[in-house]
Amino acid sequence: MEISLSDINRMNVVFPCGKVYTGGSQEWYGDRWRRMSGCGPTAGTNLLWYMLNREEFGYDGNNAIERYSAMQEKMFLYITPGTRGVNSSKIFTEGIVRYGFEHSLEITPHALEVPGKPFLRPETVSAMEFIKGFIENDAPLAFLNLSNGSVKQLDNWHWVTVISADGESYQINISDQGKTFHIDLNEWLATSMLGGAFVGIKVTVKPSGA
Repeated sequence: MEISLSDINRMNVVFPCGKVYTGGSQEWYGDRWRRMSGCGPTAGTNLLWYMLNREEFGYDGNNAIERYSAMQEKMFLYITPGTRGVNSSKIFTEGIVRYGFEHSLEITPHALEVPGKPFLRPETVSAMEFIKGFIENDAPLAFLNLSNGSVKQLDNWHWVTVISADGESYQINISDQGKTFHIDLNEWLATSMLGGAFVGIKVTVKPSGA
């Protein structure tokens, strides 16, 4: 049975021409280096874009590209790629927590590591339970894929955003470059050469005076 975010429209990014994307794309960065390396901060933007698009955070229905781009450009200053990109969950989580701290948000990250050595990896059932735990709580996840293995819908050394999951078929749906794709989680865990990680976050407004 597939479980999804409660309102996928909150993930939408709308252009002036009316075109709608599901989440953002690193291709929207103005700077060439950011376009090349910006998948990590884009995934971080996607997580907060969806989770902050709620009334309790002052959301007024504005899903315009201009608003998304402002957050995306700012996120790059926190989840900042090095010469090898954002190649670990630690770089991602430390960056997004610091973003929260400086924007009056309390962000608690949780990472499921997928080691390069197959015998150290979590079983598919465990990985799916981790993913479902966040989707059921209306939170997308960031997915670091260092090697796509035999999964053709994924790019190597790349961050994407998980937006739904099916615990029976082990399929997950991802947002990448503003489009959605189906991924076989079991196939990726079995064939990825380098592994990666899944990261979910919990977000609350920082208490006054904290």
